[in-house]
Amino acid sequence: MSATIKTRPRLYLYAEHGRCIAFASLLVLVSSVVHAQHDCVPYDPTVAGAVIDSSWGSPTEIDNYQIVVPPDLGGGYVVARIAATAQVEPGMSIMHPSTVGQITQPGTNTNGPSPFVLEVVFEVYGGETYDVKLREDVQAPLAAHPVAYQWSWSFVSRVDCYEHNDGSAGTWPDPVATARQIPFNQELAAYSLAGHLSYSIPSDAPHSWDWYEINIGAPTTLWFGTTQVPSDQRIRLRLFNAGGTVEVNGATPDFGETIVVGPALVDPGTYFLEIHPEDHGPTTATLSEGGTIPDHFNTPYHFVVATEEIPSCGFAAIFCDGFESADATLWSGTQP
Repeated sequence: MSATIKTRPRLYLYAEHGRCIAFASLLVLVSSVVHAQHDCVPYDPTVAGAVIDSSWGSPTEIDNYQIVVPPDLGGGYVVARIAATAQVEPGMSIMHPSTVGQITQPGTNTNGPSPFVLEVVFEVYGGETYDVKLREDVQAPLAAHPVAYQWSWSFVSRVDCYEHNDGSAGTWPDPVATARQIPFNQELAAYSLAGHLSYSIPSDAPHSWDWYEINIGAPTTLWFGTTQVPSDQRIRLRLFNAGGTVEVNGATPDFGETIVVGPALVDPGTYFLEIHPEDHGPTTATLSEGGTIPDHFNTPYHFVVATEEIPSCGFAAIFCDGFESADATLWSGTQP
C-alpha cells in the first residue's frame, strides 16, 4: 500500500514590477499512512535582566555578580554591558561555574571605539547561571575613587517549541527519548542556538543536535530539506531509522545555503530526522568594538519533510520560471 495524495487547486495573486501574477497552489491532503502528530509546544518568552549602579572603592576592587538565565527551553542570548567614567577602562569576565575558561572578552580595547564601555553578547542555554567579575582593566588614580559604573544585562529568549529535542547520535538511543513528532508537507522553524558553555562548542556536543520523529505506515517516497538557514552556519540533515542507523545522509552545504535531499523510498516504521549545524558560527561578539549579533542568534532555520518533491525555488511552488518572489514560493500548507 502506498501513500495517497490528493490535491485541490487554490489561486493566489501578488504584484511584482507592476504586474499582477496568479499562482495556483496545491492543498496537499496526505492519507493516514503518513500522518504525524505535531509535538510543537509553544511557550511565552521570559523577560529577564538587571541594571545596577555601583562603584569601585579602590583600583584593585573586584565586584561579583551573577547572570541567571530563565529556564526557557530554547535558550537564547544575553547582552551584558558595563560603562564607567572616562578615567577607567572597565573589565568584565563572564564564566560558567561548571567549566574552565572565560566566555567573554575580559577587558576593553584601548584603541577601540568605546574604551570606557564594554558590551558583549553571548548565546546561552536555558536555565544556566554565569559568574560575573567586574574590575578596572585600566585603573584610575587612587584619589579619583570611588569610581562609578553602571552594569546591566538582558536576556533575549528564542522560543523553540520543539526543545528539548537534543542528543548526540553517539549516545543512541538517547535522542529517541526527546525527539519531537512533526507533520508532513509543512514548513517548520526552529533555532540552532547551541548554548555556549566554554571556549567552544565541539561538533558532538549533545545540545547542538535537533531530532524530529516521523512515522510511516506504508512504503513512502520522502524529500526533506531546509528552506531558510542562518548565514553563519552550515546545516546538515540526516535520516535515521529506529535502530540508530543512517538511512539517508544529506551533504553538508556551504554557509547560509539550503539543501534538499531525496527522493528517498522508506519502508513502514519510525524514523528520526537529525538537523545539526556542522559549523556553529560565532558564539560571542563584542558589540562595543563594532561587532554584530551573530545571524543564528536571531534567524531560525526552516525545514520540511515532504511527500512531494521540494523545488529549488521554494517548497510548494508550482512554477519555477524565475518570476517567483521568496514570499510567494515559501508556503506552508495553503498560506502564501
